[in-house]
Formats: sequence, structure tokens, C-alpha cells
Amino acid sequence: MKFFILPVVAALLCMACKNASRHLNTGTNKIDTAFFDSIRHNSDTGFTRIIGAGEFYSAEQYFFKKDSTISKIMKDTAGNITGFVQFRNNIRTAYAEYYANGQLKGKLLLDSLGRFNGHATYYYEDGTARSEGMYDKGFFSGTWKNYSAEGVLISTDEYDANGQLIRTVPLSR
Repeated sequence: MKFFILPVVAALLCMACKNASRHLNTGTNKIDTAFFDSIRHNSDTGFTRIIGAGEFYSAEQYFFKKDSTISKIMKDTAGNITGFVQFRNNIRTAYAEYYANGQLKGKLLLDSLGRFNGHATYYYEDGTARSEGMYDKGFFSGTWKNYSAEGVLISTDEYDANGQLIRTVPLSR
């Protein structure tokens, strides 16, 4: 009986460690407070604007004269950073949205015109991937993969050249 129980316990321990390491590695896309502090500290001018009489969110806006960069940091009513957008010469150069716990909602690349372009990944609040695929000139493109909160591929979406959804293919569990 001991010979049977020992391998089962060892297998369960290995699976538990594997799941723990997957969750430990997911939190790497958190808010970088040093980055936002450097924007606040190094800007030439800055102000805070309340949106919706303080009922929705506030936006801190900072201007850098040297390279004509405008940075906006959006916060919810609790003071949590929920978004960031940066413009240079009126073209969006950076964009991010965050959950209230500081986890990044999506990682998106921008082209020289400020459009989403290239590989993108969206996340659940715990940091596990929710969906991933490609943008082309601001539109969904090709095949996008959708995952459950447990990290299991649950469906794929296919988009045409105009960013229109062609079909969703559910995968059996």
C-alpha cells in the first residue's frame, strides 16, 4: 500500500507546485509606480482635472516642453490608477488600462500613427491571459485565442481584413 500512496502524493505535490508557479509568474504586469512618479517629477507643467464632478474619475495631465509629450494618468474615485495614455505631437505613443488592484488589463503595441498594431494580450484581474491575437492598423486581425480564468483555451475568434468578426469557434472542454 505504501508503494501506491507515495507516488500519488508525489504527483499531487508536483501539480500543486506547478500551479503555484504559474500564478506567481502572472503578476508581472502590475503598475510601475516609479514610472508614474518620474512623469510627475520630470514634467514641466501638470494639473489634475476631475471628470464627472468626481463621480467617475480624475485625470492628471503632464506636459514636457522638450519633446512636446503629454501624459495623462487616469484614476478612479478611490485613487487607483486605471489608465494611462501618452501623446507626442498629437499622436498616441503609449496606452494602458489597469484593474483597481494594479494589474494590467491589456498589453498592446502601437504603430507610428498611434493605432493598435501587432501582437496583443488581454488579462484577467489575477494576471492570467484572457485573450491574445493581432491588431492590424487598429483592427482585430486573424485568429484570436480566448482562455478561461484557469488558463484553458476555450474558443477562437476569426476576423476579416476589416476587423469584423467572421466566426467564433468554441472548443470542447
